[in-house]
Amino acid sequence: MKDVPPAQKLLMKNRRVRVWEMVLQPGEAYPLHRHRYPYLSIMLENASVVMTDPQGREERLKVRKGDVVWRVPPDDHSVRNVGRTRFRNRLVELVG
Repeated sequence: MKDVPPAQKLLMKNRRVRVWEMVLQPGEAYPLHRHRYPYLSIMLENASVVMTDPQGREERLKVRKGDVVWRVPPDDHSVRNVGRTRFRNRLVELVG
């Protein structure tokens, strides 16, 4: 697996947390990546996405604005926007 960050844009970091943003237009995908730290995923818009793990297993999600999801490593997956609306979220990694 290439060293792909957990999302597209790093918004802030310190020794305890990193905050990332991911934005995918309909049909866009973010490649397979690894989450090294526990994180919160905060949904900023309604969307439909598919997360695919390295073995090809798919998890289809309908996310709603305001949803918050807690995930822990190992958590390797790609993300594809399969809906008609933009997917936008913030990831808050707990690194410290």
